[in-house]
Amino acid sequence: MTLSRRTRIMSCCLTLCACLLGLLPSLVLAESIRVGVPKNFPPHYQITDAGAEPDGFAIELFNVIAAKAGLTPDYIIFESIQNVQEALRTGEIDVIPNLGITPERESYALFTAPIETAAVRLFKRSDDDSIETVEDMAERSVAVIQSNIGFDIIRQYGPARTIVYSTLREALLAVLAGEVDALVYPAPVVESLLRESGLENRIQPVGRTLVEVRRAVAIRADRPDLFLRLNEAVKEVVASETYATIYRKWYGTPKPFWTVPRIFLAVGVFLGIFSALLFIWRARALAAMDKALASIQEQQLRAQSTEFAAKLQVFFEQNLYFAGIMDLDGTLTEINRTALESSGYSRKEVLGRLFWETPWWRGSSQVQALIRAGAEAAAMGEPMRVELSYWLADGSERITDFALTPIRNDINEIIFLAATASDITARKQTEKALEAARRAAEQANQAKSEFLANMSHEIRTPMSAILGYADILGSHLDDPDDLVSIETIRRNGRYLLELINDVLDLSKIEAGKLEVNPEPSSPAAVVSEVFSLMEVRAGEKGLDFEVLMPKQLPEFINTDPVRLRQILINLTANAIKFTEKGSVELAVSFDDTSTPPIISFAISDTGVGIPEPQMDAIFQAFQQGDNTMTRRFGGTGLGLTISRQLAALLNGSLSVDSSVGVGSTFTLRLTIDEACKLRLVEPELSSAGSRATLVDQPDSLTGVHILVVDDRDDIRLLVQRLIERAGGTTRAAPNGLAALASVELSKTLGPAFDAVIMDMQMPIMDGFEATRQLRDDGFDRPIIALTAGAMLGEREKCLEAGCSSYLSKPVDEHRLIQLILEARAQVAVVERAAMSEQSGYRVLLVDDNPDSSKALAQLLGFRQYQVDLAPDGTSAITQALTNKPHAIVLDLGLPDISGVEVLERLRAEPSLQNSLFIALTGRDPSELGSVVERFDHFLLKPVTADDLITLLEGHDLTS
Repeated sequence: MTLSRRTRIMSCCLTLCACLLGLLPSLVLAESIRVGVPKNFPPHYQITDAGAEPDGFAIELFNVIAAKAGLTPDYIIFESIQNVQEALRTGEIDVIPNLGITPERESYALFTAPIETAAVRLFKRSDDDSIETVEDMAERSVAVIQSNIGFDIIRQYGPARTIVYSTLREALLAVLAGEVDALVYPAPVVESLLRESGLENRIQPVGRTLVEVRRAVAIRADRPDLFLRLNEAVKEVVASETYATIYRKWYGTPKPFWTVPRIFLAVGVFLGIFSALLFIWRARALAAMDKALASIQEQQLRAQSTEFAAKLQVFFEQNLYFAGIMDLDGTLTEINRTALESSGYSRKEVLGRLFWETPWWRGSSQVQALIRAGAEAAAMGEPMRVELSYWLADGSERITDFALTPIRNDINEIIFLAATASDITARKQTEKALEAARRAAEQANQAKSEFLANMSHEIRTPMSAILGYADILGSHLDDPDDLVSIETIRRNGRYLLELINDVLDLSKIEAGKLEVNPEPSSPAAVVSEVFSLMEVRAGEKGLDFEVLMPKQLPEFINTDPVRLRQILINLTANAIKFTEKGSVELAVSFDDTSTPPIISFAISDTGVGIPEPQMDAIFQAFQQGDNTMTRRFGGTGLGLTISRQLAALLNGSLSVDSSVGVGSTFTLRLTIDEACKLRLVEPELSSAGSRATLVDQPDSLTGVHILVVDDRDDIRLLVQRLIERAGGTTRAAPNGLAALASVELSKTLGPAFDAVIMDMQMPIMDGFEATRQLRDDGFDRPIIALTAGAMLGEREKCLEAGCSSYLSKPVDEHRLIQLILEARAQVAVVERAAMSEQSGYRVLLVDDNPDSSKALAQLLGFRQYQVDLAPDGTSAITQALTNKPHAIVLDLGLPDISGVEVLERLRAEPSLQNSLFIALTGRDPSELGSVVERFDHFLLKPVTADDLITLLEGHDLTS
């Protein structure tokens, strides 16, 4: 028996422990909050005994709400509702379960969605017929409850006396005893107490509802997180059946008003007044509906506004960026947690201070002045954004992207300033490192460019002497063995120069500094030049070199002829080098059906071929098919690399098709403008050797006196011998300063110099400075720059200094003599033009054939005509509008725009109304129709100078 009882006791203990352990997680998880309640405020708050748990409508409902929100209420009891409100204001408690919402209370509390809405009404004794409406309370006495909203409502109706009571029970007894005439209080609470006391027939409401009071859970203003949890819980509980049950429990169900006698009486009254009410029912119903909807909307807006404000507060505090709010005078009133935690300052150190005097900016008076000026500007409506330094509590300096924004209300008034910032120290450090790396790369690139320039100079200068003296020596030797030795020197010298040029070109391409200069170019002429240059080299190896042209090619394509020629020479030279026997073929084709049109150059050989795995490698720098190819054929492996990249710069591509032991085909494809296919011609291979005819004449420089300026004796002597071998005379100067003295001396002692060959890199005074001083002193003869430099911009630099033309070392004899003759010819044209300014007439000759137009211009110049040349329509229009020629000789077929269009545009110019327009064409006049009639005269190609001069002399060009 005893054992059985002990066993039952132990079983109960174990069960209790298990229950407690099961509840423990929920107890640990629930957050405890301090809830303040008044000692006695029925039916919301009721405390029956000293030590008893609080009870009442508000307590029971809040327990459900707290459980829904996962909170554990810790109730703290105060003497009065006023004490409870003060405790919430000071932060002594977190929540009041039920409190009426007023503007004054909203200043220190956050209110959830309403949990009840009560009508505040006026109550009187049932036997007092003198009070029918609230307006009857003038000169009467009224009871109100301490801190209740009724006190503020009744004051506007002006009662003689307002008597304040501590509790509702005391106020009701005062009304019954006649101490006061009426009571103002929320109706549900009064009616509940009257029913509970059996006094519902002794006191009754009178008049309309004075105001609707919304009551809700009140939360400390600095706990938006708590507000969000309770607000969601309130919305769920109020919409549940639990709420209705609790409400009925505490407010009860009123006794039925409609007894049988009252029903009969009401029916009679209703029938009597129904007809009158019928007329006004609709208007009143609509008005009531509007008012109810407005009230609901207002309540919803208030709830939404409160919820949004709470969310905004959470966002403000937890934002990853610095955020603060300041008054218009610059006083900081709010600051978020990020700004404090990231810098190490407390709210006490920053709030209430002028923003520019806060410790963030203490490290610089300039930063403080900048922020102060920005705040003053922002207060006037001007936002500010700037990157500046700020300082942490540990004294370290950081960088921030800082902004000040004026915030405006609905009527566009600035109400406060918002300061935002983000730390960009890491980004700035990265930018600084990148800038340092960029500068280092630029310096390295500049060092490489300077090295290449110096290397070019140092190699080209002695190579000029080697190749020049090899040519001179070769002209004096007859022994075959000696001539073979001379040719070996020349061949290896040329190879070294090709290597230098390839390295420089590759360097320019890699640096993005290699420029192409597109211009209207004849593909047939470029191919002809390649053929004339490569035919001899192919013949030396016993190979056949053949060029295949299509029946029609564009007369001109817009490309860089120099770079196109370089690619074709590279490919053809490779084909010849890697072919021991057989042939090399250059085939040109044109596809005008593709969009855009394509012109192709295919170089085929019967050489060794390229293995498939090495197809891609051959286009890489310093790569050939394999090491055996390098040992067998030589070369650097740069030619194909440069050619492919040049092809890309020319808006084209370079591909290869090869079979080992059969041969290879390299195909260059260029896309061209649609307009190019409109003018097709039958291509012909022309001789490229005619340009050397004049140079090869041994006495071509007879009577020409030239000053040779170079600091190296061997180069100076070489150039002198080349000029003297062509029939000219020379004097020498070792630097720019000596050159100035020689030119000055020649003015008085003679003979005057017809041209100057000027080395640009010399000690004492370089060629650039000497050239500038010669031009400043009035020397107008040609100055030909001689330089070993081959870098980008070298030619432009020489021309800007005042040089007439440019020659790179090593000195090519034919090119040197040709440049001297061309410069002399230009001087002659200028001199004749100067003469014709006084005695002749100005003629504009527009023709895209430079050879025929130059010859015609020279012959016209002999007859005292001042001639301007234009190769196309665009430049013709520009020159005509600038120079106002007396006569315009206009080719009808120009590369850019037609001669007829040029005529129409020039005819429209008033300044050219008296000019003579002469058409020039190779077509039969009968094919041109009315075009011939638009010109003053018509000439059929080929035109002789006599024909044109006769035509010009037949007109008065001065009219």
